[in-house]
Amino acid sequence: MNWKMKWYSILINGVLIVANSCHEKSVNNSRVEELPYYSDAYFTPHWLSSDSDSLIDFHQIPDFSLINQNGEPFTEKNVSNKIYVVNFFFTTCPGICPKVTANLIVVQDAFSPADSILLLSHTVTPGIDSLPRLKKYALEKEVNDTMWQLLTGDREQIYSLGRNSYFVEEDLGIDKPNEAFLHTENFILVDQNRHIRGIYNGLNSASVNQLIKDKITKINQIKDIELKEVKIIVNLSNFSVDLKTYNPNLIFENKIIKLEKVRSNFSIGSFIKREFAIKNILISTKKNNLKDILNIAKIYQKTPQLFILDKITESGTIIADINLNFNKKGEVSKNYNIKGLVRDGKLRLLNKQVINNIDFNFEIKDKLYLVNDTKLEFSQLKLLSNSIQIKNKNKYFLIEGDCKNLENLNNSELLAVYFKDLG
Repeated sequence: MNWKMKWYSILINGVLIVANSCHEKSVNNSRVEELPYYSDAYFTPHWLSSDSDSLIDFHQIPDFSLINQNGEPFTEKNVSNKIYVVNFFFTTCPGICPKVTANLIVVQDAFSPADSILLLSHTVTPGIDSLPRLKKYALEKEVNDTMWQLLTGDREQIYSLGRNSYFVEEDLGIDKPNEAFLHTENFILVDQNRHIRGIYNGLNSASVNQLIKDKITKINQIKDIELKEVKIIVNLSNFSVDLKTYNPNLIFENKIIKLEKVRSNFSIGSFIKREFAIKNILISTKKNNLKDILNIAKIYQKTPQLFILDKITESGTIIADINLNFNKKGEVSKNYNIKGLVRDGKLRLLNKQVINNIDFNFEIKDKLYLVNDTKLEFSQLKLLSNSIQIKNKNKYFLIEGDCKNLENLNNSELLAVYFKDLG
């Protein structure tokens, strides 16, 4: 039987199975085919493709450091590769805040933790809204703290985020000093790369419903997964379910990413309680075009390095085995492991030089990249490396390994080849 699954959420590296989301392809209810990007308080739309080079230096929400209602630190790392909705409020507000909060509850109830959606409500009176007060407010409003964070912290930082980063103020485009009280009903929709993708009136039910539709249909670029054979195994001893599927295909911008198999395990108890239920996901791919994989990666990690790599990559294939574990908050644990191989790669460098016949095996762990059995041809050189280790030391990368030339060129010839285009 041939099924299609709508993936309402794609986690960190673009793959996530949600047990209850298998159905026929749904009708698109969003207003537009793609949501625009916004970079200033005037909310002038920029209609850019997800792989546009213009996004390299495009406006992003900066790093921040706040505290949630449970007294836990909450930073930009907690929203990494997640779609989130932002608003600003205070617990003693008698006017617009109760209605705005009620509509945020509608947004919360429209999704589950498995959808990788976050709601961030920033108090604009941090001196009054203490942690106990925020926790009490969360309990009264039935806030699901795996999805919805009530945030407090330094007042100046909160106001700067609201006015200078999210542009949430009602008087759009009009500068206000941080001393002026921040009070607005607006919701801001932010994508996985901390780009602003929409502004919505939190008092208007139609606007809130549009926010829900826009989140699903237009920020996630991977539209469907075709499942051809699915096995479901219920394990009553630990109240969990194993899902296995063979030969599925990811549909991505009219391209097909071929997978060998996908296996996932999730907790029934967590699913019933609307908590993040997925414990682990194993993905084995078939041979795919390297450019297609880079295009997916750029959606979720818009780094200059990825854009440059995509620009200079002309061809090649990749096969990978991906093992991801998740914590109770739906974040990828540090014990992930990705193994694979690249064959027949070709790079055309920015100086027009070409590196051909690139073959290597790789393994990626937290802060460690292993590259083995590398072969490549560069100009007259045929280079071989048995092993290269790249360690992420946070402020720098430490690279260790070996490199050999298969041709018997002497040192002067090697230097001539390397520096011939630098004069």
